[in-house]
Amino acid sequence: MSASPGEARRGRVLILVENLPVPFDRRVWLESKALTRAGWLVSVICPKGGAWTADYEEIEGVHIHRYEPPPPTKGAASYVWEFLYCWVQTLRLTIAVAAGRGFDVIYIGVDPIFDPIRGRPEFQKLLEKMGPEP
Repeated sequence: MSASPGEARRGRVLILVENLPVPFDRRVWLESKALTRAGWLVSVICPKGGAWTADYEEIEGVHIHRYEPPPPTKGAASYVWEFLYCWVQTLRLTIAVAAGRGFDVIYIGVDPIFDPIRGRPEFQKLLEKMGPEP
């Protein structure tokens, strides 16, 4: 992997977020900025929402790709539709990022309360290899 001046030398990470737009999702935004400061080239895929309506923008070195969110869910069937819609949109943008800037790592921005992986020692060792915490 070669990096041009000012770009990351550690690697390229793609962060996937399904529920909130970035930088509105403060947790993912702070993680993205920390990775950027640690020398990673960061791309984020998330839904549009509120003031965050651009398909693509770069903010503080974080490259953000957004898609139109589905309508709100009203039951089990519409929840399945919403889930599938979001992942199809995420796949579409993942292919676009792969064809452009590329990525070495995919990080799924799951709320920590629903993430059994983060507490595992193997994951903590991976984080230590990636760089300093924010």
